[in-house]
Amino acid sequence: MPVTSLALRGQWRLDPQWMVQAALLDGVPGDLQHPRRFQSIRLSSEEGARGAGELEHRRGDVRWGIGHWRYSAKFDRLDAVSDDGEPMSGRGNSGTYGFVDLPLAGEEGRRWHGMFRLGEASGRFNSVDFTAQAALLRQGGLLGRPDEQFGIAVAYARFGSAARAADADLTRSESVIELTWRLPVGGRFTLQPDVQYILNSGGRRRADDTVAVGLRVDVDLSP
Repeated sequence: MPVTSLALRGQWRLDPQWMVQAALLDGVPGDLQHPRRFQSIRLSSEEGARGAGELEHRRGDVRWGIGHWRYSAKFDRLDAVSDDGEPMSGRGNSGTYGFVDLPLAGEEGRRWHGMFRLGEASGRFNSVDFTAQAALLRQGGLLGRPDEQFGIAVAYARFGSAARAADADLTRSESVIELTWRLPVGGRFTLQPDVQYILNSGGRRRADDTVAVGLRVDVDLSP
């Protein structure tokens, strides 16, 4: 169940092309033992805070950026246990990411757009220590209508060596291939079917590959 976090956010535009964003968030929003219970805000050094910063450059339809996040609190380590077998804790749970979004080919209303993202996180604390995503979006879709979109995406998540050493059933990676199509129908309805093929579901060695199918329906109720 999503829980809203107390946060302080700021955005600074250095010039028309460069922008810096930063945020400081409560490290543990809500109550982990009772996720459905409303809880007043509790700030402590034990729960800590999460800080994040991002630098973005935009020129025309081309956008790229890099960012970094870090927790101040201690986390259980995956790569170290005490003499009695309990996980040892430490600081330094952090990660870095980068992204690029840009037009690739075609004319206005019938154009291909591309996206690529990379991210890494400390393998001492996180099961997934590296991710990569790539996507192609066709504005104009399969029928060539300007209000239609068709997309294909691939996502890859690598499980770190510490996580795999701690869990013998964990394989090296999980990958997802996704197809989606957004099609306005009749002026007020928009249909978006989505199909995902998941390889190594959950990173489990004996898990079968999985197919997930969904349909999103948007309805415009404006006068």
